[in-house]
Amino acid sequence: MSNRSKSPSWILLHGAAIVAVTCSLFSGLRIATLDKPALITIAELLPQGEVHTVHFVSAILLSLAAAGYLISRIPYFRNLSGISTPKPINYHRLVTWGGVSLLITSLLSGWMLFNGLGPLPWLRSIHFCSAIGLVFYIFMHGGVYLMQFGLRALPFILKPSLPKRQYLPLVSLSLGTFSLGFLLVGSWYLIHGYSHHPLAVAGISPNTIINIDGMASEPQWQQAQILTLRTDGGANFYKGRSDVQLKALQNGQEIFFISPGKIPMRASPTCP
Repeated sequence: MSNRSKSPSWILLHGAAIVAVTCSLFSGLRIATLDKPALITIAELLPQGEVHTVHFVSAILLSLAAAGYLISRIPYFRNLSGISTPKPINYHRLVTWGGVSLLITSLLSGWMLFNGLGPLPWLRSIHFCSAIGLVFYIFMHGGVYLMQFGLRALPFILKPSLPKRQYLPLVSLSLGTFSLGFLLVGSWYLIHGYSHHPLAVAGISPNTIINIDGMASEPQWQQAQILTLRTDGGANFYKGRSDVQLKALQNGQEIFFISPGKIPMRASPTCP
């Protein structure tokens, strides 16, 4: 291992990536237990509660860390043509390339799933496989470093070196962009109430009687707007996905929901 310490920007981005990947894996594996019965065996080790929020925020953090890393590497790419002798290929370099490929695949498939782009069942499988690959990458990368160098590896990744004078403006820009982007995107997410698909709720009088019979025969239901959600990954969804419609009414004290239309589903051994 080289005795050269890492730059402050590398330490910050590396630390952010570690936190983001850890949170993404734990929250993502908890979400995957819904349609991956094999993960039930480790369910007690996974977090509970609002894991979708944790997964989304960690995806934002990881995306910004990746963007900050690319910005910080601009000087290296500019000087790449002047490098005559390429660095030798070794175990850690190959593992790092594999980890970067898994991170890129995970980010692309995750954001495509979030926006409903592409074949969702295939994207979900790719996203899950890249997550499992990242679990192995952590042990093959960090685990092997610790076994090979012991605690001597920690100062190498935690003790910063002073960046060169000509890189200071670029490092400051990278850190500023990273911090500002995380604050802006995080604030947008919190302001919008943790919802990617807002449901408009029509108001009715408290004296209006709504029969809970699933018929939606009251005229007030005609005032409610329909929200169509594309769901996927369920245990008994037809062809792996279903389009669900929702309507809602509220009288200030109670809220009523109904799903008009028939949801296409198929029978399964656990959900007939």
